[in-house]
Amino acid sequence: MDNLKKYLKQVKIADDLAEDIRGHMQMKYSDDYDKKIVEDVPAYLIAKINKNFNESIIRSVSLFKGCSPDFFKHLASGAHQDFHPPGFTLLEEGNIVRQLHILYAGGLNYCKEELYVHLFKGLLQSSD
Repeated sequence: MDNLKKYLKQVKIADDLAEDIRGHMQMKYSDDYDKKIVEDVPAYLIAKINKNFNESIIRSVSLFKGCSPDFFKHLASGAHQDFHPPGFTLLEEGNIVRQLHILYAGGLNYCKEELYVHLFKGLLQSSD
């Protein structure tokens, strides 16, 4: 982490962006980051795993109860996973949102006074 800190300072990365980068790297290299398990699996198999996983998550969302199997397949095929460290600000007032976000694990803080959504722990599922 010291090398990363030194590099970010050397290339004059803004403090808030540097903090986001450090948070991501800490999460990625922690023991809780389970993506390491599939790093050696071929890309076509990872795509199938993700589609299956995404579809099961989408099916569990009450908003989509009663939708057709084709709808779930379509939504799952465009979904991707995002991992964010605690403290990451997901949405702010005035930002245009072009994705549906489904929180799979962790939690959110909604700050009405400041009008933003803030991750406090977890994995975010997102679909275009």
